[in-house]
Amino acid sequence: VSFFAVSKIGGIIVPLNTRFKGEELTFEINNSEASILIVDREYWDAIEPFQKEWMTMKNVFVNGGITPPNTSSFELLLNNREGKIDEVQITEDDTAMIMYTSGTTGQPKGAMQFHRGIIEACMTIDDLYETDSDKDKALCVVPMFHSTGIIMSAISSILMGIPCVYMRQYKTKDLLGIIQKEKITVAILVPAMIWLMINHTDFSNYDLSSFRVTTIGGSPKSPEVFREIREKLPGLKLTEGFGMTETHTMDIILTNEEMDEHISSVGKVSPLNEIKILDEQGNECSPNIPGELTLKGSKIISSYWKNPAETKRLIVNGWLHTGDVAKIDEQGYVYILDRKKDMINRGGEKIYSLEVENVLYKHPDIMDVAVVGVPDPVFGEQVKAFIMPKAGKQLSEDEIKSFCLQNLADYKVPKFVEFLAELPRNPGGKVMKEALKNKL
Repeated sequence: VSFFAVSKIGGIIVPLNTRFKGEELTFEINNSEASILIVDREYWDAIEPFQKEWMTMKNVFVNGGITPPNTSSFELLLNNREGKIDEVQITEDDTAMIMYTSGTTGQPKGAMQFHRGIIEACMTIDDLYETDSDKDKALCVVPMFHSTGIIMSAISSILMGIPCVYMRQYKTKDLLGIIQKEKITVAILVPAMIWLMINHTDFSNYDLSSFRVTTIGGSPKSPEVFREIREKLPGLKLTEGFGMTETHTMDIILTNEEMDEHISSVGKVSPLNEIKILDEQGNECSPNIPGELTLKGSKIISSYWKNPAETKRLIVNGWLHTGDVAKIDEQGYVYILDRKKDMINRGGEKIYSLEVENVLYKHPDIMDVAVVGVPDPVFGEQVKAFIMPKAGKQLSEDEIKSFCLQNLADYKVPKFVEFLAELPRNPGGKVMKEALKNKL
């Protein structure tokens, strides 16, 4: 309700991460120069102590429970019929949202998303899903402070004219139950969610026959994981959408028909984008030569909010420098090899963490895995694997190294292995590799 109301009057929405603490939220509130805050009562106690630091805030509306002092009730705001709104002219190029995206260093950057970019992303999803407004029903499970949740799930379902069921928090058993009860047909998920679904102890007890198509994205997919999904959900069409906050999502697309033959790829660039792979000197790479992925098109943001330095560094002549290491084959299929910051440099040898992770996923007793580089006084970096074994399975460090040595060059084999009960993931489903590095 708030999203469309603010959009209608020409305002700008700033979705805030419900996992953030008061200090993190205060940075985004102040940086965005927000004047109105709409917040659920359950989060108020965490941010109330920072209220005096909000430099531009004029009104706070609290939803649910007892309305705290110096705030107003969101319910009263909803029931107010006396306010008069002047007619506002809004263009497709006007900023609709400031969506903060985590930077590799320092504070988050505010990507200035605009109306046309959001609309085009939703149209792309509609085209991919071929939805029927009389038969389809969407599920929004990714949080709406991510572009994946608010654009790919929530807003796209409205453009497609289909109902959308919202999950407040992801839980595997709840997800299975909702798909069955609500007869969900389409959903945007990250690979880890489907992997947890098909490995749930009660998976076979649920009727998921309505679930006809999903788009996976947000984190790399393992061929081994993919094949098991195909086996356990044979009627599900699997598509992949690669995109970024800065592009409103949906820039590179892999269809269900292409998935089996090009499983390691994220697909081909959408008609709305151009793509180049650049070497460190800024020259375009030949086919199959890795370099940095850059994108250009009608959905690319023009700037970051109040951040000219990052805008100049990352958006050059309309080309967005993604920070992803990728390659394109002769057919035009794009392969994401690693994030530049996640690529491991062991004594000059470049090791893509995704390559090591995909090998580890082949081990029958591994449920989840993340590979990072750790400091080494001799080689600069060494490979470390964080592994979550499947329920009831026991693994040893030597067993993991021996398994990797059968499938990888010796310098790519993890020197260190640590077993965890679960890997830290953000609400969008991505493994938080920085959190793993910080615990070293």
